[in-house]
Amino acid sequence: PDDTDGDGVCDSADLCPGEDDNIDTDGDGIPNGCDDCEGSPLDLDGDGEVGAGDLAIVLGNWGACSPPTSCPADFDGDGQVNAADLAQLLGFWGAVDDAEDTDGDGVQDACDICPGFDDGVDADGDGVPDGCDLCPDGNDSVDTDGDGVPDDCDDCPNDNPDDSDGDGICDSKDPCPADNPNDTDGDGVCDSDDVCPGFDDNVDSDGNGVPDGCCEFETDCELGDTCGAQRGDEDGFCVPATGPDLEIGVGGGDFACIDGPYTKLFHGGALTLCEGFQGIVEMWVSLRLTGFAPNANVEVTRRVSLAEHPCTGDGDCDANLDCIEGYCTPFGTGPTLLPLTDAGDGVNELFGLLYMIFLSADYLDGQEIILTMSVADQADPSITASLSLNTIVTIDRFCFGDEYCPAGQICVDDYCE
Repeated sequence: PDDTDGDGVCDSADLCPGEDDNIDTDGDGIPNGCDDCEGSPLDLDGDGEVGAGDLAIVLGNWGACSPPTSCPADFDGDGQVNAADLAQLLGFWGAVDDAEDTDGDGVQDACDICPGFDDGVDADGDGVPDGCDLCPDGNDSVDTDGDGVPDDCDDCPNDNPDDSDGDGICDSKDPCPADNPNDTDGDGVCDSDDVCPGFDDNVDSDGNGVPDGCCEFETDCELGDTCGAQRGDEDGFCVPATGPDLEIGVGGGDFACIDGPYTKLFHGGALTLCEGFQGIVEMWVSLRLTGFAPNANVEVTRRVSLAEHPCTGDGDCDANLDCIEGYCTPFGTGPTLLPLTDAGDGVNELFGLLYMIFLSADYLDGQEIILTMSVADQADPSITASLSLNTIVTIDRFCFGDEYCPAGQICVDDYCE
């Protein structure tokens, strides 16, 4: 017969015997029935040309593929839709012609898995030609954690990201995945969770939740507790476990606006300061000490820090203040050589210790301060005692008469009451 397959083309001229020569979806001159490569992997929207629709798909899938096999816009199979894939797309812009085989590997360009390389060379048999193989000795299609790196070439095949803190340990095996280094002080607690950096968090002699290495002077002890080299006194302050002890108070005589018997200061209590002549603030405190020789001469250092003004440098502080140990602080005083007075029963006293604070009464009134006192025996500097406590300041105002006092107060012995 003249036209065995009935496609209107004589058998002698039939391009694809047994099939309809008139059906050529991709327009490459090869009827579909005999076309080994219908269309192009670059023609993502299947409209017969590489064009704007395909470009939109590439840009819409830009970035990592997870897994690579689920990402048709990743033309080179590297696990990423990126500039290399865009370059391929633009290089084949226009109508699809699958008759060409640019790299001569026997696979038409439109169906070429790895353009520019021989599709027939696949040493590891994973379906990805060597020229485009992400993992030459492994299966590119297996990527358990979906990070774009095949398992056989992934240092951390179960982690995405592999190593969050960059310490060389896969996250799934890293005891401290947020820390690099993991445990600086070697106490078994990750640095980001370390209660007491630089010390062993597991050593807590009194079981108060504060490791011995970070016992805060005056705040973490209760009576009978031991905290490292400290112990709790009757007021809940941490003091040295052995050796001299120091107590701060006011009174014990008539000192400016402070008069009456000695009264011990407590952490969190109130401390009255006196506004002196020309507005300079005077602090009058008294000390009681044990562990020093009777009537010993001692060097006393005192400092007032403003608890409400933390700092990292002098620039964080107002005028006339320095940043000392994390707080804005007026000029400290000491060491000053002073004699103690033996009060019997191993107790020495020092009443009416004056500290001039060169800040205005208005500035200090109502502020919380950290009062720190240190005492050292002049004859034996190894005998020392120190204490730091927080207290709220109240200011007794200096006056020449009632008219200098706030409403409701009168001037008595040069101070408003």
